[in-house]
Amino acid sequence: MVLRLQQRSFLLYQLAIASLVLSACAPLIPIQVSSTQLPAPSVQTVVSPTATPNLAILSDEQIRGTQITLWHGLEGEYAKSLEALVAEWNITNPYEIKIEVVGYGNMRNLEAALDIDPGQAYPQLGLMLPSQAQVFSGKSIDLSPFMRDGNIGLSSDLFVPAMLPLNLNGDQILSIPFAKSVRVVVENRDFAADLGIKSSAQSLDEFIEQACIGNQYWRLDEDPTNDGLGGWALDTDVNWQTPLSLLVAGQPQNTTLMSNLSQPEVSAIFGKLFKMRETGCSWLPSQGTGQQQFAERKAIFVSLDLQQVAELRSEMATRNNPDQLNAIAYPGATPMLIPYGPDLVVFRSTPQQQFASWLFIRWLLQDSQQQRWAQQTGLLPVTRHVLENSRPVGQDLLVKQIWGLILIQNTSPIQMIANGEKANWIIGDGYYSFNRYFPYYEANNLIDDLNNHLEELTK
Repeated sequence: MVLRLQQRSFLLYQLAIASLVLSACAPLIPIQVSSTQLPAPSVQTVVSPTATPNLAILSDEQIRGTQITLWHGLEGEYAKSLEALVAEWNITNPYEIKIEVVGYGNMRNLEAALDIDPGQAYPQLGLMLPSQAQVFSGKSIDLSPFMRDGNIGLSSDLFVPAMLPLNLNGDQILSIPFAKSVRVVVENRDFAADLGIKSSAQSLDEFIEQACIGNQYWRLDEDPTNDGLGGWALDTDVNWQTPLSLLVAGQPQNTTLMSNLSQPEVSAIFGKLFKMRETGCSWLPSQGTGQQQFAERKAIFVSLDLQQVAELRSEMATRNNPDQLNAIAYPGATPMLIPYGPDLVVFRSTPQQQFASWLFIRWLLQDSQQQRWAQQTGLLPVTRHVLENSRPVGQDLLVKQIWGLILIQNTSPIQMIANGEKANWIIGDGYYSFNRYFPYYEANNLIDDLNNHLEELTK
């Protein structure tokens, strides 16, 4: 379904997160990490095919040779990396469990395949977006009994707060994080220092003030055509991570972002972002990318995904720009990063298949598998130990900083965003449309349009 704002042709790509996270080949990030393996299960445990499974004992021989199917929507090199991990599992696991991988090329096709008649068979495992896990929760099992089991469970300390498993109603666990990226703000520290800015912004107001200082610098010469440069180079692609990160950062900790954007806290943040655009403290590049403009000191700030760090480094090198860069969280009352991407879901099936699926998930979360996944894809490791002990190849400071920001964040953003994927993309599409078509699309009209579409989702 394509949503439009006031009948304008602003396409809302509801599932573009998958192609954004999992598009062209990502840079390789080999890492070195000490090996800490998960303990082997001392008792074989299974679940019955219900939404809230009961644990029961099953022998090794009863699960030996179990066949399960994994559906996913990954693309390209990401799909190949997943297939390589599965192939290793199929050869090395002591229970001779075999996993067949079925790829659908993108998350939209995966969702269409899952949206089948009730009488048709589901896979036993799925790698899908958290929002899709919620949509198909009636077909999946609650993983909390597995997580809490004394023999085969996983400690919540395995994950950092920014990437906790997806909860439903505070107690059921729908999915386990796996293929995650993150969008961050990058600042040119040397350029900022030259303008008298001594430290990174700690609040949204400081961020805006520093962006405006950058804009004032470009207004000092006699060329009026560059008066809009210097501050924050806005995203040239549609994404929900930038506006949602800023909105969530402005909320009190451990509160849920309201769907109604007219709420005072939300509308106030939108108002500040719109004011930045009106005053020229943020600007949308008309040619090239924000990274290219940033590399030419035409902006103090730019937003980018983890996989775009290599692209930014290349742009800087092409221009012989040695400036020191710094990664920061989106500023606000609670500085925020929102890791995003597919999770692992176990669908209802036989006890043997559910247990085999859980054993595979545990294996994927071991240090050696997390290390190889990060190395081959450039995506984030999802476990604390690998994040804490890894060393990106070349000691890339930005990648190291981004991983560090994920480690210190003590808030679980996915639990704070109750709107769902479609609502997130409504906000992302609207925010981009405002910046792209400014000044012809007024802020008040935009908020009204967004609220109308959000209300439609709840009917």
